[in-house]
Amino acid sequence: MKRACQRTIGREATFEGVGLHTGERGRVTFRPASEDTGLRFVRADLPGAPAVQVRPENARFDPNAGRRTILEQDGVQIHTMEHLLAAVGGLGIDNLIIETTTMEIAEPADGSAEPIAKVLLEAGIVDQERAPRHIKISKPVHWASNGAEISAVPFDGLRLTYKIDYPNPLIGTRVLTLDVNRDTFMRDIAPARTFV
Repeated sequence: MKRACQRTIGREATFEGVGLHTGERGRVTFRPASEDTGLRFVRADLPGAPAVQVRPENARFDPNAGRRTILEQDGVQIHTMEHLLAAVGGLGIDNLIIETTTMEIAEPADGSAEPIAKVLLEAGIVDQERAPRHIKISKPVHWASNGAEISAVPFDGLRLTYKIDYPNPLIGTRVLTLDVNRDTFMRDIAPARTFV
């Protein structure tokens, strides 16, 4: 289902935590943003508070940085924002300024996206005037590398099917299919924790 308008939050909101890889304590402050701003990280710990836009071309791979997502723009990096971006995306927020006091996004003690999503919900989600701009899948696409695969097909909405086949008997093979909306995100996705 297509949304009719872009969204931001109603007021500023903050959380604190510790970086998963660096162990560094940090604070994240969410601020409302105007239409068509997109998602923008601001490094408050660096001179001039430089920004890093959440865009595919800013994704970086560093084989020495462990298993984490890295965004980089003009030499400024943001690390390990997976749970934060899951919360923002799962709640359908299009425009947001995300100020951080550390390079690696702090994780609340829970270790999932749920506490971050709750902070955003408490700030209130506000509809804006303009229509959202999203990627439209117009034909099936598929990618595979080193045993991982992802496919996308046209669909009116967002339905995710995830399969894991893991040699540990505690995990084994599992499959989950969800039509993602705010309710299913908060119930079935946000509380999920990364296992190591």
